[in-house]
Amino acid sequence: MQVTKQCLVVVRSLLSDEGWPLLKKGPILQRETGLKSGTLYPLLNRMAAAGLVTWVRSRDKEWQGECAKAWGLTEKGLETAVSEARMWQEFTTKFLAVAEREGENVQE
Repeated sequence: MQVTKQCLVVVRSLLSDEGWPLLKKGPILQRETGLKSGTLYPLLNRMAAAGLVTWVRSRDKEWQGECAKAWGLTEKGLETAVSEARMWQEFTTKFLAVAEREGENVQE
C-alpha cells in the first residue's frame, strides 16, 4: 500500500503527543483529521488490509450508539510511521542544505 498524505494524517491522529499508539473511534478520527467518512473509512479498511491499523469492537456503554469500532495502529503501522518520518526528516535536511547553498550563491 502506498503511504499517502491522508494515511499519515490518520497515523498522526492515532498517536499521542508522546508517540504512544491510541485507540480512537471513527467520528473522533473524522474530527481530528478533517477527512469525510467517504474518505476515512475506505482508507482505514485499506490500511487494515495492509496491516497498518486494526480495530476492536467496544463493549463500553459510553461507545454504544455512536460507534462500535475503535481503530489503532499495529506494530507494522507504527514502524511504517517511524520510517516515513525518518525519510521526510532526511529529505528536509537535504533540501534545506541545498536551499542554504543556493541562498549563499545568490548573495555573492
